[in-house]
Amino acid sequence: MLYLQCIRFDIGGFPTIKFFPPGNKSVEAAEDYDGERTAEALIGFATERLEKYGFASISQIVSQSQLQENCIDKTVACILVFLPNIYDSSALSRNGYIKELSDVNCIF
Repeated sequence: MLYLQCIRFDIGGFPTIKFFPPGNKSVEAAEDYDGERTAEALIGFATERLEKYGFASISQIVSQSQLQENCIDKTVACILVFLPNIYDSSALSRNGYIKELSDVNCIF
């Protein structure tokens, strides 16, 4: 199921960053992040959208129902970050990514 979502949203590599504004969570509504992969550029990208739309708390989404509950049904910005599968890296590595995202969330 998640593989089909990757195809649907043209996710061909990791990390892939897409922004979904509040409302319709369609392929057409998704905004690709094509900026630099620096902390400054990513924070600037996120800050602009969060100031405009507000934001939801960070959740790890691993199913369609979680996506529905945490993003599609919300009226705030939803930023999805696709991380490597835990089997392709390690639990320590993946948890490190999640911690970094949580730390950035605390800034806002």
